[in-house]
Amino acid sequence: MATIFPRTLRLALAAVALAGLGAAAAPTLGVSRASGPVVVDGDLREDAWRRAVVSTDFRVLGGDQAARRRTAVRCLYDAEALYLGIACDLPSGAATALEAGMARDRDGAVCGDECVEIYLAPTPRSYVHLAVNLAGVLYDAKAKDKAWNGDWTAAVSRTAEAWVLEVRVPWAALDSAGAPVPGQEWSFNIARNDRLHRQYATWSPLVRGFHEPEGFGRLRFLSEAIGLESSGVQRAGTAVHWSVLAVGLPSAGQARARLVLRGAHGDRVVDEALAATADGTARLDLEAGDLWSPGTSLWQSLEVWLDDQPILAPAPLILPAEALRARRGEPEPVTVGNDEVSLTFDRRSGRLLEAANRTCGLAIAAPPEGFAIAEIDAVSFLRRPHCFRDEDVQTILPDCDTLEAVEAEAGAFGQRLRFRHRLGGSALVTLTITVPLQGVETLWDIAIDNPRTVRPSQSLVIHRVRYPSLSGLPDTACGADPHVVVPYLMGQRFPDPGRTLVGQRPLPYIGGLTMGWFDVYGADGGLYVKVGDVLPLPETHLILRSDAASRLLTLAVQRWALCWPGERWTPGPCGLAPHAGDWHRAADLYRDWFRETFTQRPRPDWLVEADGYVMTGGPGYEFGQLPRVLENAQATGIDYIQLWSQMTGGELSYHDFGFPNPYMGTEADLKQAIRAIHRRGGHLGVYLNFNTGDPLLGTFLRQPRLAQKIPKAIPRPGLDYLAEGWLQQSLMDHTGSYSMWSTTVPGYLDDYWNTCPAGKAWTDYYAYWVTDVWARDYGLDVWVPRQLPGVARQPVLRHRPRAPPPGRRGPEHHRLLRAAAAPGAAAVLYDA
Repeated sequence: MATIFPRTLRLALAAVALAGLGAAAAPTLGVSRASGPVVVDGDLREDAWRRAVVSTDFRVLGGDQAARRRTAVRCLYDAEALYLGIACDLPSGAATALEAGMARDRDGAVCGDECVEIYLAPTPRSYVHLAVNLAGVLYDAKAKDKAWNGDWTAAVSRTAEAWVLEVRVPWAALDSAGAPVPGQEWSFNIARNDRLHRQYATWSPLVRGFHEPEGFGRLRFLSEAIGLESSGVQRAGTAVHWSVLAVGLPSAGQARARLVLRGAHGDRVVDEALAATADGTARLDLEAGDLWSPGTSLWQSLEVWLDDQPILAPAPLILPAEALRARRGEPEPVTVGNDEVSLTFDRRSGRLLEAANRTCGLAIAAPPEGFAIAEIDAVSFLRRPHCFRDEDVQTILPDCDTLEAVEAEAGAFGQRLRFRHRLGGSALVTLTITVPLQGVETLWDIAIDNPRTVRPSQSLVIHRVRYPSLSGLPDTACGADPHVVVPYLMGQRFPDPGRTLVGQRPLPYIGGLTMGWFDVYGADGGLYVKVGDVLPLPETHLILRSDAASRLLTLAVQRWALCWPGERWTPGPCGLAPHAGDWHRAADLYRDWFRETFTQRPRPDWLVEADGYVMTGGPGYEFGQLPRVLENAQATGIDYIQLWSQMTGGELSYHDFGFPNPYMGTEADLKQAIRAIHRRGGHLGVYLNFNTGDPLLGTFLRQPRLAQKIPKAIPRPGLDYLAEGWLQQSLMDHTGSYSMWSTTVPGYLDDYWNTCPAGKAWTDYYAYWVTDVWARDYGLDVWVPRQLPGVARQPVLRHRPRAPPPGRRGPEHHRLLRAAAAPGAAAVLYDA
């Protein structure tokens, strides 16, 4: 909860803040004379901009609270024009995802997009309204009359942390005879439409809307090229830091700064002269320990004066906890480890700085800024939260700006670090890293607490989570001759991963990725990453890819959280191990974990000793011929037959109906053949394709060529494909579209539909055919679940508003089928 100061206290604090200085009549921003040329290109790194007064004191329209994201404005002037540079901070990862806006034509609906609005009033009688959106589209008007078009220019650019606007307004466009004289003041305001956080931010304290010229602040034109920039109030734990740097101060003038802060534990005041060095540079710092408490606000008043004139005097502000920036600077390393491995993080941000194996000397160093270790894909509750497009996704990197607390502890478990990040002012993400007392495998846990908020605009739906996530890893981080090993299909080994992993798609687990691990290794050792989920199983992808130009690798475990407001998401831990040796060490680590975690189901001796199997597929045989197939197989020393495409419709395509193909024989023929196979010491397995279902299956089965051969008592889907939830329990991807195969196959009336592995209708359907019919009644030995529904696909979303999507739990029917095989049954089901 933010601490809210009553109006009387705010007024009293304002009076205290202004005591001893000649109070500015209105918020004031100094405009420095340009010290050099200004090129309008959206880049504010030119020397001239270093000598500008910068103000970041923007508030939410109609209130005293600081806006959630930082906006910095600076102004310059010369004989021809006024220049404005505005940098609009964005959360980590949002710079590329933010939509450019809808307005494409001049004087269109620019102000409805992410934009900056500028209000200039050279005279008290009228003002000019200028606006530019993220796409660089211009809007201009005199007051609200947009028929007026001025001769001015603007340029927009984006960086990793902000979007930047640079504007040039010639004096002639403002009906001014020339540049204002030093000391002259204009009414002025800057406003920002922050679409990402749905906030209207304003530099001047306005009440109802931006068109309130009586509430505008002032631009004060200076005779000098003075640069002045405050760090803003920054937090580090419960301490706060503030600094101001001035350049170009005149030797003859007397500059003074006054900052008043009020927090949960009292007041801090800085009121000092800016003592300039010979080059005109001066700096003031405030370090205040235990001034701030998590979740509370600070009150701020700031003024900087030169002689008796203000050069920076924004209106006092309340800084809510979510608007306080974490202090950036040199990393503050904190290490957890044992005798074999160590992990070093930055206490300020939670970023990983180094992973080391102490036994072999391997030290995997991060880029200078460190690895962010997690990426959160969220969607605003107001932007299609249930079914969304990729352009609706906001990727948030837990970082300095989001870190609330760091906790370190040690015990019988080893050493542990816990980083708590607050996303968007609401969702709490807890990242926990544990290094055991012994061993090289470290455990990485994540928990997301996503509370309901009073305002839906501040609520998030957390869709995808990548944790751990290492982006920017050199392909030679583990030494020369690098390789990547992935247990995909029969196992894949990628040499030279900086080149061979370019364009690599995420690998689904469980699916073609038969085990949830991968390993990057080289001559000096390796880095092993493991998925530790048991049950339930979230939809999971392992991400391994490289950038073609830099050869840098991205390694991540991506899971679909689908965490709604009011929910908590806690998947299983992941593992990360810097190890000695090559990929065999990683395989050993995974094998040890698997055997400790899962109960090994006893396998019959014949399956353990089988040298292989003979596979046959229909409809080129009849069930009565199966004993002869076994006889031929046994001549080569094989007692195991595997059947493919033997279900109804198998001669046309892989239909989902489990009844034996009536054109290959009757049920009695099949059971008699299986008994004969067993008498000869043989065994039979089948592939029943339950990856694809057809909502029109009931219609298909009533075709005369099939209906006449399938017994009436056999249960089947109804003619109405919407009845009993058959269609609704098919797979739906994250955009809200049902997942179908792209090619219509003969015999299908409406294409392949991917069935939902957690939908009751389909799950009961699988259990009936596999356990009740094929295993218990027919005597089947092995079912091969080669294509499990939902794997290698998008997460399943039930077609009901607000129902928690069941598909994130993974292929639950697999567990149901095992449970359905009664102990001691004559035919035991083994999934090969």
